[in-house]
Amino acid sequence: MSPSSSWKTRTGEPGTLLGPMTTAWSPPAGCGVHLVTCPTCVDGYQAQQCIGDAPQDNSRCWPPVASQVGPPKYPYFGWGYYSPGLACPTGYTAACTAKYGVRPEWLIQFDMVPGETAIGCCPEGFHCANNDGNTCYAIVSATATVAPTGMCSKGSIVGIVQATLPAAMTITATTTVDGSAGVATRTETPDFTLWAPMLQINHRPSDLESVSTASSSTSSPTSSSGSQSTPTNPTSAGSASTSGVSSPPSTGGQSNGLSTGAVAGIGVGAAFGVLFLAAIAGCLLWTRHRRRREAAAGEDWDPPPPPPVTNSPVPANDPQYYYGSSSEMPTKEALTYMRPELDEVPSAVEMPAGDHPPWRGTPQAGQGW
Repeated sequence: MSPSSSWKTRTGEPGTLLGPMTTAWSPPAGCGVHLVTCPTCVDGYQAQQCIGDAPQDNSRCWPPVASQVGPPKYPYFGWGYYSPGLACPTGYTAACTAKYGVRPEWLIQFDMVPGETAIGCCPEGFHCANNDGNTCYAIVSATATVAPTGMCSKGSIVGIVQATLPAAMTITATTTVDGSAGVATRTETPDFTLWAPMLQINHRPSDLESVSTASSSTSSPTSSSGSQSTPTNPTSAGSASTSGVSSPPSTGGQSNGLSTGAVAGIGVGAAFGVLFLAAIAGCLLWTRHRRRREAAAGEDWDPPPPPPVTNSPVPANDPQYYYGSSSEMPTKEALTYMRPELDEVPSAVEMPAGDHPPWRGTPQAGQGW
């Protein structure tokens, strides 16, 4: 089966904004199984669940949507798009691109706005198409391809096998030749078509710039883990297909954030910073305490005594002064006034008559000055 004009296309629709998808998302295990509706059917569908004995679109096989988005109606018919969308899910790749004002690589379902770019994410080896809305397909013909297939039975997926496609079929037909009935058999190997939902992600140049700025502001120059550049055209985070068929995608997630070494380095650096600040604070407190001690000690300090004072010449016969040795004088005074007390002044003595006073010398006993 190949793209045909008999397909019903859906275009010019506003679409439903499902929410952002800026990092790679991993579908749950089992979303990559292709469900067939009968043993001899030649179409298999991914991202399905079983309702009774029939397959139906499974919303758990789509990336998370915003809370305000209501439950989808079955069948999805393309459902909607993610914006800003910067990364295809794990196991998917950028299969087609459409830019506003430029001829798209597929018949896009949802309208676009100026400056917008749309990416069609499909499983590895699938192609973009519009068959009742955005979809992905892969035609398996002459080349043998192994793909997981299964069927629905009472609400469960059963009979999951790694089928080799396309499978040879024996066709039996009843014929009548010359009035005689007969049975004719033949072996055919019809093409097998694999189907999967297209996950459309839209972005504008401003979305890429904002993510690039945020990544550069949080990246560490010594660690490359946890930081990755955003490509101009988002691609898948991994591939799990062979010859155009997607196997069940891995459920492993990606590791984001700083590496263990970077976190340890930040912790050690912070500890050394705290110790350095504590050392500075201790030095300042010790210096301040020492200055206070010196200031307190200065309050009890006596200035050194002044140098000795040399006696000035004094009249030798002046009775108001006492002569002493200059080397034995007190350090704070050069001489001492020796004034006689009034009660020690000797009484007046009648001097003998004569033209001259008595002998002036050392006072005799009974004499005063």
